[in-house]
Amino acid sequence: MKEKKDKNIRVSIKEVSQAQQLYYLDDDVAIVAIDEKLQALPPVRLDMVLLMGCFRGSFRICVNQEPVEVRRGQVLWCKLNDVLSGYEPGEECEGQVLCLSERSILDHVWVDGRMLRKVFRMAHTPLLTMTEQEIGLLRAYEEVMSLRARMPQRTYGKEVVHLLVQALLLELMASLMVGEEANEPLGQKDYLFQRFMRLLVEQEVKQRTVEWYGHELCVTPKYLSSVCRQVSGRTAFEWINQFVLADIRYQLKYTSRTIQEVADYLDFPNASFFGKYVRQHVGCPPKEYCLRLRQAD
Repeated sequence: MKEKKDKNIRVSIKEVSQAQQLYYLDDDVAIVAIDEKLQALPPVRLDMVLLMGCFRGSFRICVNQEPVEVRRGQVLWCKLNDVLSGYEPGEECEGQVLCLSERSILDHVWVDGRMLRKVFRMAHTPLLTMTEQEIGLLRAYEEVMSLRARMPQRTYGKEVVHLLVQALLLELMASLMVGEEANEPLGQKDYLFQRFMRLLVEQEVKQRTVEWYGHELCVTPKYLSSVCRQVSGRTAFEWINQFVLADIRYQLKYTSRTIQEVADYLDFPNASFFGKYVRQHVGCPPKEYCLRLRQAD
């Protein structure tokens, strides 16, 4: 029912391929230049995370109907499900938009309690103001990423861009943590979410029920899902699916296992159930999905 009531266009990494001044795109990362020529879009709801950095001038944009002005040296963090509208560039505006899938946030930022808290609670303070030294550092990253992204495709090109993104995110996390105590204690809900994420990360083959994780963490499934939603905006079940799908992608793309062998390895009851799971979450059967993944490079 919620999908029918939501009149905003949902935008994920895939839809960014139509953006103006796009100069890098893969399944998890997109990079778009910002300037005074970038046109306003109708209201969109994000199925990804956006980092909008301003290097010169300023621009205005509404986040969840709240107007925000982003000036030189500021980075705007827009999280999953935020609604963006009313983009208005100022004169001589220059900047960059880094679009990240939710999966890439987990891949690029180590599961550390303080980092996760910052990543998922940026909604309270979505604007980060950089020092002159930090601005220079970000510009250097932007120049390297721009140069690398525009080079002809070659071996390890995607991996190089992702490593640059990881380094940039860690620099931003470091800026966010300036002034914080290194041993600042986590709240109980933050700590529970961190333990849940570590369980997901550490399992070679993921369990797919919230009940299993609740039992391991000594809490009810309902409470675990409630805490996950409060801390991250996603339920425990949604996070489980994110990690299971990441394992499926890896197995289909990088191993020589057959569809049946992947289903067995990931502990699905049978190939038919595995096929239904993949179609439900990615919109096509495993064989077709495998082909898409391998052709993407």
